[in-house]
Amino acid sequence: MYKLILLSALCLFTTLLTACNQQANNSQGNSDNGNIVWTDEQLAKNIALQPIASDGDESKFYIRLQGSEQPHYHDDHDLTVEVLTGTAVIHFKESSQSVKAGDTIVIKKGTYHWAENTGAEASVVIGTFTPKLQGKDFRLAE
Repeated sequence: MYKLILLSALCLFTTLLTACNQQANNSQGNSDNGNIVWTDEQLAKNIALQPIASDGDESKFYIRLQGSEQPHYHDDHDLTVEVLTGTAVIHFKESSQSVKAGDTIVIKKGTYHWAENTGAEASVVIGTFTPKLQGKDFRLAE
């Protein structure tokens, strides 16, 4: 019985190691934060999103920002931004907040805002929308 458990664990480890090596070989250097693979199409955009997870309470995305986004609102969702790489400025109607890797900022629903990448490389964040996104919640500012 012990040998069977040990053999099963070894097989699982080998499978995981093989999958990790395949993922590393497929990335072709188009990644931020070591594990996010961006397509050439995404790399060409000012803003690119990749879904991470979505459940009953929230929706999470990797967001890659190369330039800046247009001023906008999220009418139905709070947005928590965790900066993984790079530097940026989050602009609000009356103020601005500089952010860097390791920073977290919460943007309450209905808040006028827009982000501007300020580094030489694109910024990458985890954006968490609460509650879960069901369709778009993005209204351009007038």
